[in-house]
Amino acid sequence: MHDTSCLHLRLPPNRFWNPLIVPDPALPAIHLSEPAPGGPGPTQALVCVLTYFGLQLALSLPLYPLLGWLRRHPAVTAHGWGPDLLLWATCLDLGIAGLIMLGVTRKLWPQAWAREGSDGLGFAAAAPRQWLAGALVGLIVIPLLGSWLTEWLAHGQTITEQIDALITDAGRWARIPIVLLTVTLVPVVEETLFRGVLLSALRQRFPRAMAVCLTSAAFALAHLGSFDYQWYALPALALFAWALAELRIRSGSIWPGVAAHACNNAVAIIAILGSPHAG
Repeated sequence: MHDTSCLHLRLPPNRFWNPLIVPDPALPAIHLSEPAPGGPGPTQALVCVLTYFGLQLALSLPLYPLLGWLRRHPAVTAHGWGPDLLLWATCLDLGIAGLIMLGVTRKLWPQAWAREGSDGLGFAAAAPRQWLAGALVGLIVIPLLGSWLTEWLAHGQTITEQIDALITDAGRWARIPIVLLTVTLVPVVEETLFRGVLLSALRQRFPRAMAVCLTSAAFALAHLGSFDYQWYALPALALFAWALAELRIRSGSIWPGVAAHACNNAVAIIAILGSPHAG
C-alpha cells in the first residue's frame, strides 16, 4: 500500500508533464487536506449531546421519587420547603450531568481539547476584546432581538419557561445554587457540547453555513422543552445559537460564547427575580 496523504511530483524543465514519471523523494511534499486527528465525528458528537440530556433523565428517576417523599414530611410541609427541595434537586441533576459530560469529552478527545480551528473543541485563550464581544452579545443583542422576535411571533400569548416557576416559588436563599449554576457550569457544558463537540464534528463534514444551521437547530430543539414546547420560542433560540456559533468560529475559542451564554442567562434570571411573582 502506498501512502497517499502526500504527493511528490517531479516536472522536468521544457517538457510536458508525463504521468509515468517516478515521484522524486527529494522534492517537498504537497499535503492533501485531511481532518486533524483526535476530534469527534458527527455520530460521536450527536451521541455525546444526547447522552447529556439522557443523563439528566436517568438521574431524575431515583431523585424525584425521593423528593416526593421528602416533600410530604411534616417538617418540610410545615416550613414550606417543598419548592426549595425541587429547585435543589434540579441543581443537583444539572450539576452532576454537566460535570460528567465535561470529564467525558476531555477524556475522549484530549488532542482536540485546546485546538482553535474547525477541528478543535476550542478550549484556547481568548483576547479581552473577544470576551467583551461575547458579553455584549449576551447582555444586549440577544435579549433585545430574541425577546422582540418571540413576542412578535407569540401574538400576545403568554410565554412561559419552566425555570420561572421553580425560581419564583422557592425561597430567596434557595435560589442561590440555581443562579450560580446557570451562569457558570451550564454555559460551559452547553458550549462544550454544542459549539465544541457538535459544531467541530459537523464542520469536518459540511460547509460552514450548513454546520452552523444544523448546530443551531439542534440547540433550539433541545431547549424547546424548557419553554413547554411553545413553537414561537424556536426562532429566538436558533438566533441565540447562531450568534454563539459565530463567536466560536470567529474567535477560535469557546470562551466568548461562554461569556455570551452566561450573560444571557443572567439577564433571564434577573428578569425572573424582578417579576411581581418573585418573593
